[in-house]
Amino acid sequence: MNRPKIPGFLVALMLAWPSAVSAHGLDILSGNALPVKAGEDTAVYLTIGNEAFHTERLIGASSEIANKVELHADRDGRMVPVNGIEIPLDDRIDMRQTGHHIMLIGTKSDLTVGSVLRLRLQFGKNRFQNVIVRVGKGGAPAAASPAPQGGG
Repeated sequence: MNRPKIPGFLVALMLAWPSAVSAHGLDILSGNALPVKAGEDTAVYLTIGNEAFHTERLIGASSEIANKVELHADRDGRMVPVNGIEIPLDDRIDMRQTGHHIMLIGTKSDLTVGSVLRLRLQFGKNRFQNVIVRVGKGGAPAAASPAPQGGG
């Protein structure tokens, strides 16, 4: 079966279009990764809204761009790994404001301003959500984009 090819400019437009990524009652409203050279560590900050019928919990993340991915929190001025990040019912968290981030450890290639990376987020036992996050300068976060659910 032949599948239609999507022109490159259309892919770029879809990545730039501001839209929330939604699954399981959770909306990834924005995301931003900090630029780094290959081999260095970097942080990803997301804003996640919860319209599910209960409190949700981000319990993990993965990315092909890093050797390891951890959830971190700022505790007394130090970054420490945490087992999860709670997203309250009918609320949202902005990781920059709550002191949380997703740490990409040992990036496999340069992450330059304007490039994108794919993340696979895990909420609960077997619920996953793929997102694409743009690398920025560390200022205002950009809208996250949906990623195909087949890998990540």
